[in-house]
Amino acid sequence: MEKIQLLELFGGIGSPRCALRNIGVPVKSIDYVEIDEKAVRSYNAMFAAEHEYSPQTVVGWNLKPDILVHGSPCQDFSIAGHQGKATAEGGRINKGKGANEGSGTRSSLMWETVHIIEQMGEWKPKVVIWENVKNVLSKHMVHNFNRYLSYMEKLGYTNNHKILDARNYGLPQARGRVFTVSVLGDEQFNFDLMQTKPMEETDMKDIKWAVLGTGVIANEMAVALKKNGRNIYAVGNRTYDKAVAFAEKYGIGKVYSDYNEMFTDPEVDVIYITTPHNTHIQFMRRAIENRKHILVEKSITLNSDELEEMLELAEQYNVIIGEAMTIYHMPIYRKLKELLDSGALGKVNLITMNFGSFKDYDMSNRFFNRNLAGGAMLDIGVYALSFIRWFMDSKPDKLLSQVKPAPTGVDEQAGLLLMNKEGQMATVMLSLHSKQPKRGMVSCENGYIEVMEYPRAWEAKVTYTDTGKTETIAAGKNADALAYELHDMEEAIAGEGSMYLDYTKDVMDMMTAFRKSWGFSYPEEE
Repeated sequence: MEKIQLLELFGGIGSPRCALRNIGVPVKSIDYVEIDEKAVRSYNAMFAAEHEYSPQTVVGWNLKPDILVHGSPCQDFSIAGHQGKATAEGGRINKGKGANEGSGTRSSLMWETVHIIEQMGEWKPKVVIWENVKNVLSKHMVHNFNRYLSYMEKLGYTNNHKILDARNYGLPQARGRVFTVSVLGDEQFNFDLMQTKPMEETDMKDIKWAVLGTGVIANEMAVALKKNGRNIYAVGNRTYDKAVAFAEKYGIGKVYSDYNEMFTDPEVDVIYITTPHNTHIQFMRRAIENRKHILVEKSITLNSDELEEMLELAEQYNVIIGEAMTIYHMPIYRKLKELLDSGALGKVNLITMNFGSFKDYDMSNRFFNRNLAGGAMLDIGVYALSFIRWFMDSKPDKLLSQVKPAPTGVDEQAGLLLMNKEGQMATVMLSLHSKQPKRGMVSCENGYIEVMEYPRAWEAKVTYTDTGKTETIAAGKNADALAYELHDMEEAIAGEGSMYLDYTKDVMDMMTAFRKSWGFSYPEEE
């Protein structure tokens, strides 16, 4: 069999080439283009045996590709990315332009592929495959998708596209992708002829957890896993003795003498990062680049830019990331959402939130320490804003606030006012030095919902204003809050669940915007 001539644009780690190799198709790469340094290193490692790294003549070399593959950057299409919406001040350009040609966004590089094909003349590839996120078909992005199809038709290609789910081809990946196959001439690629291979059932007990950090949350995680007949596989901590004590307490078999070994341990499937906020980003990068799934304590990052970088990296390396936000996983919240979806209470109009903790007025502790990313917003405000986002139809885009700073320059106390495009409003009062009940109230057209101890709530009181009738809705247990998170994370890894990253991203956008308006920053952001 003659070698398939393959041209790889935006080649990533070379997955298409690897797939052809795995099914026994001989392949010669005509050219490989990729800007990401880590992806290039991975590619070179995977195909080292097939390359001669020395100058070569192209005289007499057939440069006409059989297949051109381009997975042009997805960030400006993806709902996990910024879709071209961020401003130049945030390090991005071309607000709201998605992949429009000439916009300068990363996703607009798809048009460079089209221009390359156009200039090839008689050397045009027989088949062009374009893969991207499902959001290219959304109402905001589909105009560029349709324009791409039209352009390819003018170049003599017949197009067909389909959303493919990797789970149908034996891979533990739940996120669907749009595959567009363009064949030179009149023949149309038939997706129905593709052979499927359903993903094998994943035994949750086979998933090996490692935990980074040995504080309160790590202890709660260990207890939660034991309740489900599970255990932590390994533990790492900056202080080795603390890791040893933690392992002895919970019967953990592996302790890293150097916690960095956790990221490269081939036995580890997922890492729970429980360290201070300002350390998350460095550990997340290392975990993702080593293809470890990660569950990260709130707040998942310091700001939106950090989160966006991690979302893009996770998509590139095909791993699941999640924020350990209890509200998204407690059964009571799903039950309340079902109630609202039924229409019994009418539209959500107003949400009022309180969260006040009384922390000793010690400016050296982590709550007030700027060097440890202290402050009310990242520590307790994230709960209030996650509650709001759960019940609102869309992310609030109008934000007002007042803040009282601590002497260290972090936010000690704040009042927030938010409204989204649907006219739904919310108020929030936060404090690190004044105790308040953890109370959330969702006011609707025909009644209201009251939730006490809302970060780990197990029940809610519903009042119907037309009749005065009240009822208490209960679901789940307060003590099992982390167990629900861990279960949902394992479901997401198996391709069956969600970690609600769209909500996480919306909340981070709001927290970042509030802190910017106050002129508050952390050393890592300066």
